[in-house]
Amino acid sequence: MLDGAKALRRAVLDVFDHPVLARCQQHKLRNVRDKLPQRLGGPVEQRMGTAYRAASALDAEAQLSRLARELDKTHPGAAASLREGWPRP
Repeated sequence: MLDGAKALRRAVLDVFDHPVLARCQQHKLRNVRDKLPQRLGGPVEQRMGTAYRAASALDAEAQLSRLARELDKTHPGAAASLREGWPRP
Protein backbone atom coordinates (compact mmCIF):
# COMPACT_ATOMS: atom_id res chain seq x y z
CA MET A 1 0.00 0.00 0.00
CA LEU A 2 1.57 3.27 -1.12
CA ASP A 3 0.65 6.92 -0.60
CA GLY A 4 1.64 8.03 -4.09
CA ALA A 5 5.22 9.03 -3.35
CA LYS A 6 7.17 8.38 -6.54
CA ALA A 7 10.43 7.61 -4.74
CA LEU A 8 8.73 5.00 -2.57
CA ARG A 9 7.12 3.38 -5.60
CA ARG A 10 10.49 3.27 -7.39
CA ALA A 11 12.15 1.71 -4.34
CA VAL A 12 9.50 -1.01 -4.07
CA LEU A 13 9.82 -1.80 -7.79
CA ASP A 14 13.62 -1.92 -7.48
CA VAL A 15 13.61 -4.25 -4.47
CA PHE A 16 10.77 -6.69 -5.17
CA ASP A 17 10.40 -8.91 -8.24
CA HIS A 18 6.64 -8.66 -8.87
CA PRO A 19 5.05 -6.39 -6.28
CA VAL A 20 1.32 -5.79 -6.19
CA LEU A 21 0.94 -2.05 -5.68
CA ALA A 22 -2.13 -0.31 -4.32
CA ARG A 23 -2.83 3.29 -3.46
CA CYS A 24 -4.08 4.31 -0.05
CA GLN A 25 -7.73 5.25 -0.54
CA GLN A 26 -7.64 7.90 2.18
CA HIS A 27 -4.69 9.66 0.56
CA LYS A 28 -6.39 9.48 -2.84
CA LEU A 29 -9.64 10.90 -1.43
CA ARG A 30 -7.76 13.76 0.23
CA ASN A 31 -5.66 14.53 -2.84
CA VAL A 32 -8.70 14.72 -5.13
CA ARG A 33 -10.79 16.68 -2.60
CA ASP A 34 -7.97 19.22 -2.17
CA LYS A 35 -8.23 20.10 -5.88
CA LEU A 36 -11.96 20.85 -5.69
CA PRO A 37 -14.03 23.73 -4.36
CA GLN A 38 -15.29 22.95 -0.86
CA ARG A 39 -18.89 22.50 -2.05
CA LEU A 40 -17.88 19.65 -4.37
CA GLY A 41 -15.47 17.88 -2.02
CA GLY A 42 -18.15 15.97 -0.13
CA PRO A 43 -20.15 14.72 -3.12
CA VAL A 44 -17.02 13.64 -5.01
CA GLU A 45 -15.63 11.93 -1.92
CA GLN A 46 -18.95 10.10 -1.49
CA ARG A 47 -18.88 8.88 -5.10
CA MET A 48 -15.30 7.69 -4.72
CA GLY A 49 -16.23 5.84 -1.52
CA THR A 50 -19.14 4.17 -3.30
CA ALA A 51 -16.77 3.07 -6.07
CA TYR A 52 -14.28 1.74 -3.53
CA ARG A 53 -17.04 -0.42 -2.04
CA ALA A 54 -18.26 -1.71 -5.43
CA ALA A 55 -19.02 -5.41 -5.82
CA SER A 56 -16.22 -5.87 -8.35
CA ALA A 57 -13.03 -4.20 -9.46
CA LEU A 58 -14.53 -3.71 -12.94
CA ASP A 59 -17.53 -1.89 -11.49
CA ALA A 60 -15.26 0.28 -9.32
CA GLU A 61 -13.09 1.12 -12.32
CA ALA A 62 -16.13 2.06 -14.40
CA GLN A 63 -17.48 4.34 -11.65
CA LEU A 64 -14.14 6.07 -11.10
CA SER A 65 -13.57 6.48 -14.85
CA ARG A 66 -17.01 8.04 -15.23
CA LEU A 67 -16.28 10.44 -12.36
CA ALA A 68 -12.90 11.38 -13.88
CA ARG A 69 -14.54 12.13 -17.25
CA GLU A 70 -17.09 14.38 -15.53
CA LEU A 71 -14.37 16.19 -13.58
CA ASP A 72 -12.36 16.71 -16.79
CA LYS A 73 -14.95 19.25 -17.91
CA THR A 74 -14.81 21.58 -14.91
CA HIS A 75 -11.93 20.49 -12.63
CA PRO A 76 -9.21 18.87 -14.74
CA GLY A 77 -6.70 19.00 -11.87
CA ALA A 78 -8.99 16.86 -9.71
CA ALA A 79 -9.56 14.47 -12.64
CA ALA A 80 -5.80 14.14 -13.12
CA SER A 81 -5.33 13.52 -9.40
CA LEU A 82 -7.99 10.82 -9.50
CA ARG A 83 -6.30 9.13 -12.47
CA GLU A 84 -2.78 9.43 -11.04
CA GLY A 85 -1.38 5.98 -10.43
CA TRP A 86 -3.81 4.19 -12.77
CA PRO A 87 -2.26 1.70 -15.17
CA ARG A 88 -1.46 3.17 -18.56
CA PRO A 89 -3.69 1.90 -21.41
